[in-house]
Amino acid sequence: MGVVFYFVPPGEFLRSLFSLNPSNVASGFFFYLLSQVARALRWKLILKEISFLNLFLINSINIMTNNILPARSGELSWFIYASRLGVKLKTSLEAFFIARGLDLLAIAIASLSFFKPVFGVALLIFSFLGLFLLKRFLNMPLIGMASLSLTSYLLKLSAVFVAISDVSDLEFMTFGLAFAGGELTSILPVHSFMGLGTYEMGFGGLLKLLGLAPDQAFKVALLAHSFLLFSSIILGVVSLIVFEVKRR
Repeated sequence: MGVVFYFVPPGEFLRSLFSLNPSNVASGFFFYLLSQVARALRWKLILKEISFLNLFLINSINIMTNNILPARSGELSWFIYASRLGVKLKTSLEAFFIARGLDLLAIAIASLSFFKPVFGVALLIFSFLGLFLLKRFLNMPLIGMASLSLTSYLLKLSAVFVAISDVSDLEFMTFGLAFAGGELTSILPVHSFMGLGTYEMGFGGLLKLLGLAPDQAFKVALLAHSFLLFSSIILGVVSLIVFEVKRR
């Protein structure tokens, strides 16, 4: 974070944060909520015996703990809460690893589409053909899951883009490329406590490579990360409370 705050002093960051348009932030949170709905629907395709509401709740708790805890240790929350709903460890492990693989595929398809649309379309076609063949062996609706993974990712990207749009003049395609850098740091074990520093370096570092001045690049990255952290914590805390109340 020292490098980030060298280019964006804390005072400047806070001024930018509090200058965000509340209506844009609210609209962004709505898109973020929809992205989590899409993720819960993806889980529902595999874990049919679990209600959509319960899957939405444990997904939100899992996202919150992952965003807060370092090195993906928050993933344990998925297995803990899934077991409390009666999901066997073998089933939750299979669902988990397939879902994470599809998350990476969604990032790759979206990023390539923003970089060179023809590459993104080609990867989309070949990936879905591969999933169509693979589903016969795994007996899972992989194409539906992949479609929901991509939908969730694009909704999450749109959420951040809308939320901070009044302090960022970046085009959606450029923003989307940099966003992928931040999201990769949150998926891989390099993720630090609350993603502080690592997310900004992934997001802002790519913006810098794309030609943005370092102070502007890291300011956009900090604002994007702050929005995602606050959104996931709000949704996660509410979901945790609702889950515990329902279990009593």
